[in-house]
Amino acid sequence: MLRLIRDVLNAHPTGKGTNIREALHYVNRLLNRRSIVVVASDFQDQGYQKELRMTRGMHDLICLQIEDKAEKKLPDMGLLPVKHPETGETQWLDTSSKRVRAEHEAFYVQAQHDLETMFLKMKLDTIRINTNDSYVKPLVSFFQRRIHRG
Repeated sequence: MLRLIRDVLNAHPTGKGTNIREALHYVNRLLNRRSIVVVASDFQDQGYQKELRMTRGMHDLICLQIEDKAEKKLPDMGLLPVKHPETGETQWLDTSSKRVRAEHEAFYVQAQHDLETMFLKMKLDTIRINTNDSYVKPLVSFFQRRIHRG
């Protein structure tokens, strides 16, 4: 366990962005015995579902979803250069447009719904933590549910 923590802390990513699939693939190769695996992410990635399902079958998988409500609503600030955090690409976005703000919010809501649906279908244990709120309550609630579940 300590070796895994050391490896994670000393890892030097070679690429940009999130790659949940590769992280899970690495964990599945590294851990030979059933373990508790916690994936902390916003899960804004593609193509990791198969690996997530495999990890769930091999380990006790807990998905810790980090959510930033500020990503849901765009502020009305006119034309803004927006840099994609995963790819580094810059695009101009007209945040003064009600249509653009509404489309962005609808996209965000749909993505969250799709993620929740996937978690439910895979019967994954999930904890949702908002960056603006304390993480204590969601964690305590999660572990209380686990205790009662047995």
